Amino acid sequence: MANLIMGIGMLVILLSGMGLISPCMIRNVAAFWEKGARLYLAASVRIFLGAVFFLGAAQCKQPALIYALGAVLIFAGALIFVMGLERVKLQIKKWREASDLKLRLLVLPAFIFGVLILAGA
Repeated sequence: MANLIMGIGMLVILLSGMGLISPCMIRNVAAFWEKGARLYLAASVRIFLGAVFFLGAAQCKQPALIYALGAVLIFAGALIFVMGLERVKLQIKKWREASDLKLRLLVLPAFIFGVLILAGA
């Protein structure tokens, strides 16, 4: 399970790193998630990954860190359901219209999140 969590961390670093390099990619991904009810899928995946982190934390180098990151994932997924599609889509629209620098700054926490996953796994 620790290897799975480490793989998730590498994937987060890879995808957010691509976003840091190419803000255009961030806009394209945002446009994808903005359509229909796809955000509910994103929320469900976050909650699922949070559960995976909870189940695998005991096998990791830093279990407390992995538990905390799992809680963040579950909270982030639940927040989409609580806010509702329209409010989240409005926020995504604002992000898509932001400057390249601002988009890079918005992606930076995701990159750091990936690094923390690797550090804890």
